[in-house]
Amino acid sequence: MHSNVNPFPIQEYLGYVDTRVGTAASIADITVTEVEEPMGYVSPIVGNPSALTHWTPQTAKWTERVITVPVPYWYDQEKIQGFRGTRYPNGAVVGDWGPMCIMPMTGNVVIDADARASKFSHDNEIAKPHYYSVKLDDYDIKAELTAASKTGFFQFTFPESKSSSVVIDGVYVPGHFKVIPEKNEIEGYMVIAGHFRNHFVAQFDKEFEAYNVDLLPNVVNADLVPNGFKAAYFNNDKLEGKPEGFENYSELNYEWLKAPIDGIKDDFFSAIFTGTLIARHTGEHTFELTTEDGTRMYINDQLAIDKWQYRAAGTERYKINLTKGKKYDIRIEYYDGSGSTLMQLRCAEPVKLDPKLGPQMALKGADGNAVYVTFATKDQEKVKMKVGTSLIDIAQARANMEEEFPDFDFNKAVGKGADVWEKELNMIQVEGAENDKAIFYTALTKCFVNPRNLNEGGRYFSPFDLQVHEGQMYTDLSIWDTFRSLHPLWVIVKPQETTDIINGMLNAYQEGGWLPKWPNPWYRSIMMGTHADAVIADAYVKGIRGFDTNLAFEAMLKNANEKGNRGFSGRVGIEHFNEIGYVPADVFGFYGEPVARTLEFSYDDYCIAQMANALGKADFYEEFMQRSKRYINVLDKETGLVRGKKLNGEWLPPFDKSISVWARGTDHDTEVYYKNHTLLVPHDIPGLADFMGGEEKLVDYLDEFFEKDM
Repeated sequence: MHSNVNPFPIQEYLGYVDTRVGTAASIADITVTEVEEPMGYVSPIVGNPSALTHWTPQTAKWTERVITVPVPYWYDQEKIQGFRGTRYPNGAVVGDWGPMCIMPMTGNVVIDADARASKFSHDNEIAKPHYYSVKLDDYDIKAELTAASKTGFFQFTFPESKSSSVVIDGVYVPGHFKVIPEKNEIEGYMVIAGHFRNHFVAQFDKEFEAYNVDLLPNVVNADLVPNGFKAAYFNNDKLEGKPEGFENYSELNYEWLKAPIDGIKDDFFSAIFTGTLIARHTGEHTFELTTEDGTRMYINDQLAIDKWQYRAAGTERYKINLTKGKKYDIRIEYYDGSGSTLMQLRCAEPVKLDPKLGPQMALKGADGNAVYVTFATKDQEKVKMKVGTSLIDIAQARANMEEEFPDFDFNKAVGKGADVWEKELNMIQVEGAENDKAIFYTALTKCFVNPRNLNEGGRYFSPFDLQVHEGQMYTDLSIWDTFRSLHPLWVIVKPQETTDIINGMLNAYQEGGWLPKWPNPWYRSIMMGTHADAVIADAYVKGIRGFDTNLAFEAMLKNANEKGNRGFSGRVGIEHFNEIGYVPADVFGFYGEPVARTLEFSYDDYCIAQMANALGKADFYEEFMQRSKRYINVLDKETGLVRGKKLNGEWLPPFDKSISVWARGTDHDTEVYYKNHTLLVPHDIPGLADFMGGEEKLVDYLDEFFEKDM
């Protein structure tokens, strides 16, 4: 039963693909810095290309390695916690937004992901972009998964059991769940960083014998902290210096899209919340703290929760025995990075709930850590489960499910997914050894996972103004990475989708005021440059049409000339770049990426020039071609390399590590950074050769660069 032989016929190209490639650390000796590791940050994703929701086995919520990331699956981990509906951008180091996790089991129901996790063997896995299967050894359950764009489809083969169950949770945050037993359905949603919701409808082909919601603590801060909380805010993310503002709160249950008070920056601020709790009962209390980004919680100056790191929204729990009538000092330290701000505190008192309350509330709909349904199963009984998702509402989630998988024919669904991916991979045909084809088609599969298409029946929920619109919207665009090669590939093999992506960018511009840089799902302060300029210009000069070129050029000019919002939009340092011709290293602080910004702004200006030329805007073409030469201002003749420059024109010391987070670490790490970035002039190779002393000198530089594997 649990053979790893694929039960479905593989067509010409899918046979070469294994989506687990990249989920383990590379064993090759490759060049990485101390802030990197030789990992792909990918998971064995299942679903259509650019799906609204992908699905994958989850071996961990978070993994603390060199970089703490919410990548769902790691090859070297030995247990599976469930199967995640994910929007983690495959291959990136950012956040997962609005995930949910599904876990089948037998015996007593276990909610906690670590506690319920089952051992598995890679020998029992099949990992394709349209299908995944594995045996959950601890429960003797075979789990199979296929998916379309907005719907996941599971088939669980259970052993004989009087108590077989399926658990659904929100991974990092609680959810709202409602069980509809007469329809064999569960519906609900998870709130995404306080901004909007991931709605879902889960439909089974088997009746429920029991159901329950693991209810949230029903105590709010105001009940236990009668005088509320005092907050001190700092205009940095390190709690440094004097507070810039203060505020009082009756409870901590807030979601901020912008600065929480006047005088504080929208992002990269920090705060200290203090209050006095008076216990109403004696016994074990459970605190639940839900935040986005870094947080620490102290009770009577004793560290209780420590998650001091950039991260997506998540909930941490801490249990402690308190004494009735006694006072306890609560202090919560918090810092905000990019994106939204979320702060919610709950506490469960040692009061036993009526065991009937969970099932009763499940029928009405209730907030909870998880929901589960239970039924008896015969040996080898297959239970099927479809999960439709939507950012718009529950009705749309149900419509998505009914459109993509109108029945419970699992094998037909798998075949449909295989056909989709065969068509994708057939766009490029290669010759060569079988192993080379496996590498190529597995890599090509990953080229089509993202960006994420938010279109649902002609509508989309916009992360940029939180409204529903008609038209196109894509997110999880890793533009700093993908403008170099992925988008040019899409121009060739996916011209219509390229038009749709650009229209989505322009919709984001109209709804949020700026072209996106690295949306996940909204504006994110990630990486340098405004490379949507490059994506749009490259597409247009290669013949892509079907978008408003005047609006696009307007948005590109805004990137080039107006100061943005601390990296979320526009170019950090653009005012200095336009005034003195470079981004000064001493103004933008430690690891402020001044050299990279100068180089990338120059390249983006070159792209704007090409767009202007194609549109017949001669004056703009001349202006931006001149601007594109500013890279020379951070190339140093003395060292023959890039070099940081101060506002007054003085150079930083050669090989100064402070110019980039990627330059720190060993001296070799620093050398790798400097020699790589010196080549970041793709738009003016003759100019780079002149700087180096001629074409032969550039060739010598490149020979040494590759010989040393820089």
